[in-house]
Amino acid sequence: MLVKDKDCIKEVMKMVSALKTTITTHRKGLIHDMEKLMILWIEDQVQKRMPTSLMTIQAKAHGIFNTVNKRQGIDCNETFTASIEWFMWFQRKYNCHNVHTHGEAANAHEEGHCL
Repeated sequence: MLVKDKDCIKEVMKMVSALKTTITTHRKGLIHDMEKLMILWIEDQVQKRMPTSLMTIQAKAHGIFNTVNKRQGIDCNETFTASIEWFMWFQRKYNCHNVHTHGEAANAHEEGHCL
């Protein structure tokens, strides 16, 4: 049966290999939960027109991460560092380009570290 379908299988393989594939990963765990809560906090800050700095966002992210970790009730191996790289990734992922940072983040932006 496979010998008869050999040409058909070859055609399907050509079509499949021609398609572009995108692999996405879904984050789970404490960091993912913290990021969802960070989005809510940032949206609240934007709505209230509150100025934010990179240090403020980093401190809030650490605080939320620690709170989520304590509420889990289990000793977790996950660690979180709110670096500039994390912040840039966070902005891209959640499309937070309307977050106007002041102070350190503004300086980093001028140096080419931020988007």
